[in-house]
Amino acid sequence: MDLNFISEKVFFAYYDQYFAKERRSKAAKAGGGDFYANQKFRIGKRFGETVVLAAKEGSILYSEAYRLTGLRGKTYDEFAYSIGCEA
Repeated sequence: MDLNFISEKVFFAYYDQYFAKERRSKAAKAGGGDFYANQKFRIGKRFGETVVLAAKEGSILYSEAYRLTGLRGKTYDEFAYSIGCEA
C-alpha cells in the first residue's frame, strides 16, 4: 500500500479478513472451560453448599467433605469460594 502496488481499500479488506481469521483461530484454541464452573455442575451447587457448610460447622470432617466432593485442599477452598461458601 505504501508503495502504491495495491489500493488502500484492497489492503484494509485483506487486513480485516486476516485478523478475523486470527481471532477465530485463537478462540478455537482457547477451549478448556472453567474448572470451578464445571465442578458446580458436576457436584451440584446445593450439595456443594451443604457439604461445605457441614464441614465448616464441624458436622463432618474435612476429609469427608474432600471425599464427597472429590476436591482437596486449595482446590476445595476455591470451589467453596466459587459457590459463595468460604471454607
